[in-house]
Amino acid sequence: MTACNSTTLSTPPSNATTVVIQNQSFIPESITVDAGETVFFINNDALTYQVLSQSAENQFDDTGDIDSGNLPSGTTTSITIDENAVSGDVFYYYDFYLEDGMATPNGTITVN
Repeated sequence: MTACNSTTLSTPPSNATTVVIQNQSFIPESITVDAGETVFFINNDALTYQVLSQSAENQFDDTGDIDSGNLPSGTTTSITIDENAVSGDVFYYYDFYLEDGMATPNGTITVN
């Protein structure tokens, strides 16, 4: 459904759809995009994360549709929704282990 472009950018274009990772959360948690659109993930947290897709909310099963690779603090990466993507929801989470367990906030990209 998606293709991941893990290019590190300093800042996304001003009119871009962006999701910020901050305080171990996605902001906003849900976005709506069109097929072919690019979504930018900005890591404003102090930790390194990896954004991965999942089959449904809270599944944490890494479907392979989205894989940002390591996203260090202060970096930006992008994913592009396939132009032929079927309308519906793409669920994602970040993979990061804390000392007291796994931190796994969820997010949703709704494709028009």
